[in-house]
Amino acid sequence: MYKNFGKKLFSMMLACALALSLGSVAFASEKLVFWNQDFMAVDEKGVIPSEELMVNQVVAQFEKDFDCEVEMVTMSDDLYQMFLAAGIAQDGPDLCTMWTGAYTTDYAAYIEPLDGYFTEEELAPFGNLDLCREGFVAEGALLGLPYDNSCQVLFYNKDILVEAGVLSSRDDALSIASYDEWLSVCEAVANAGYQPMCINDASDYTFVHAISQALCYTIGSEGIFGLGNGATAMTDARIADTVQKYVDFTAALMEKGYINADAFSSADGTYSEPFFSGKAAFWIDGTWSCGNVYGNLGEAAGVAIIPATDGSPAYTDIVCAQAANNMVVTNYSEHKELAVELMKRLASAESLQLRYIQNNSMPGRSDVALDGVENSNPLTVECYSWLAGNDTGMGYDSLTSADAASESYVQWQMLELGTATVEEALSAIESKN
Repeated sequence: MYKNFGKKLFSMMLACALALSLGSVAFASEKLVFWNQDFMAVDEKGVIPSEELMVNQVVAQFEKDFDCEVEMVTMSDDLYQMFLAAGIAQDGPDLCTMWTGAYTTDYAAYIEPLDGYFTEEELAPFGNLDLCREGFVAEGALLGLPYDNSCQVLFYNKDILVEAGVLSSRDDALSIASYDEWLSVCEAVANAGYQPMCINDASDYTFVHAISQALCYTIGSEGIFGLGNGATAMTDARIADTVQKYVDFTAALMEKGYINADAFSSADGTYSEPFFSGKAAFWIDGTWSCGNVYGNLGEAAGVAIIPATDGSPAYTDIVCAQAANNMVVTNYSEHKELAVELMKRLASAESLQLRYIQNNSMPGRSDVALDGVENSNPLTVECYSWLAGNDTGMGYDSLTSADAASESYVQWQMLELGTATVEEALSAIESKN
């Protein structure tokens, strides 16, 4: 059922056999090609047998129920080049996993709009669907169905903050209102003998995570979406002000010795080791790291929304959280309805709960029970709760063009190294959007 991709794309032959009626949908015996880059089909740690992994269970049952064959192809980092080539040749997958945002909408010419395949009730549990729509607007065609969520977050060590007098106990929730207050907290941590923060803006995108949340406070979800449809420019004065405040903040952190000395220059992946070994208080990353953080720090691990640049943001009660991955159906597929049926099963509440249990992935729908299930991670549960209680923005680099996002990663580092101004950096990014 699985193979590594490397052979020439080929035309799929229908095998006419029994017709199976399931509900209102009837299919002949067919072969469905599923390009999978994200669902775990093999546990590299060897803990979970392959046949028990969510995607394999769903596919196996689907094949029985619909009397069909699913060829699941494990894709590598060249997925997007291959998807484009397949689209041009009109010879590729029926169903495919892709990153959301521009990484999906850039290929809209080869993707089947999904609106007609779902009822309003079926789509209701899925948040941030505009990120999966053409033009990133509500009236745009729905190109993908999201199945997981991610947030840009601030991880922290509760025990260090208790020792530093920032928290009174592990039960306290961390609340920091501004960058100035954050600097004061870092001072208390340093006085207690610990490294306040771990940052890597050379390769690990700390800047991207922090700026994404800061922009949610500054321009709101509408402004964030505007980066994708042309309504907001990266050179917007509000964005420039936000970026400058972050640059000033990290410069102060460096000057005071509150971050690792190579934070702006080294791509060394060991920069976060002090946090994971209990020697540093803060680390900025995403919810995909909840498992590693909780696995290393246990009950000392905490997670919070990244603070705003100042104490009076233009938008409050907003978190940078977005659909991270979605599934798409190709518009040249000869099995569109069958592909949508498999999509629905993979994105069901039951399937996404099992996926959470197996690899701590935060579901892309709001009706999945996480707390109290096997292997439940309190950090992920906390982040998941934010989606219900706040407006949601998203990472700017999911909405700009891929070229603009890549340019931003270069420009942020140049800003912190002092080789570019904010105006120069934002103009360079906007020129590629």
